[in-house]
Amino acid sequence: MGRGQGYAGDGRSALGLVSTPYTPAIDIYVGEGEGEWQAASRYHVWTRKFPLNAAPLSLLERHAGDIARVPEQPRVMHRVPAGTPYHVEHLFGFWHKSSNDTLFLRTEIGDAVDYTMIVATTKIGVETIAWYCPKCGTALGTVDFQARRFGLRAFWKQTTDRAREFNALAERTCAQCGHLHPATYGFNERTDTEEERQGRTQW
Repeated sequence: MGRGQGYAGDGRSALGLVSTPYTPAIDIYVGEGEGEWQAASRYHVWTRKFPLNAAPLSLLERHAGDIARVPEQPRVMHRVPAGTPYHVEHLFGFWHKSSNDTLFLRTEIGDAVDYTMIVATTKIGVETIAWYCPKCGTALGTVDFQARRFGLRAFWKQTTDRAREFNALAERTCAQCGHLHPATYGFNERTDTEEERQGRTQW
């Protein structure tokens, strides 16, 4: 720009074209989260750093009964479309179907790897968690949560209780093939029982 055409610094341009002051966004430092979801404008963001040699948080999607795994590359940004069941190994022990798109990012930096999930909150509705037999794919259980009423952070907090309920069900053993589903677990590993801790290491 020529002289006199720059930004005025007080919410107005020197040409008088900007009438609304800029509102700074909430700072989210990738990889520095403590496992809690943060609200940032119209998004919820989860971010955390792990050692590079830790068990990878691999993202899987279900498509018409088939399972697709997102490649574990040094740089990954993947969008999970709304309505697509997905599971992140070692992070939460169920399949999640969201009413919103979810962005999943994986970034290797030195001897660490940063993981980030970003979910828009513009179309909050029903969030669903489900379990399927790992051997034959038979549906074993499903639970709906009214996120429009209670919010997304409340959804993630209640997953531990739902996981424990599933672990106690007879339906955990598949009626079709007899396979016993591994112990499942919620989103917060700090509350894991020994059974849930073992399940988190398996899938």
